[in-house]
Amino acid sequence: MAYFPRVRLREQYLAARYGTSRTPVRNVLRRLEGEGVLLIQQNRGEQILNWDNNEISDIYDLRADIESQMARIAATKANAWQIDTLKSISSQQSKAVATSSRYLENVAQLNYRFHSAVAQIAKSKTLSTCHDSLMHNRSSRQRFKRWTTIKS
Repeated sequence: MAYFPRVRLREQYLAARYGTSRTPVRNVLRRLEGEGVLLIQQNRGEQILNWDNNEISDIYDLRADIESQMARIAATKANAWQIDTLKSISSQQSKAVATSSRYLENVAQLNYRFHSAVAQIAKSKTLSTCHDSLMHNRSSRQRFKRWTTIKS
């Protein structure tokens, strides 16, 4: 079942729909609120937030800034093995685009691996924390798919 922006969700309905108690549903909804997917209002339920193109663009601009800074730091610290690892992941991304009908999914996974490797090389706790909050955001994958469609 698909849920759309501005739709109100209710714990009780979701629990019944998915055959579980309200506690796990509440935990998932709180996590989604933390990821910026939902707005939770007391006695009014949860509302799926709508991301407009400007917000999506802002998120990717922020990611680009953080990733660029991590890359600058990593470039001064990387050893030959780490550089080979990054080249390998980049090559896999190119192949995924060229050969897969589901390339967006594959590229998104490889993109995560690549930037995680850069973050490990950079060893900047602050930048890694900021980057992780954007990369681990479940809705980021959905926005990635939407944004790549918009940009095409």
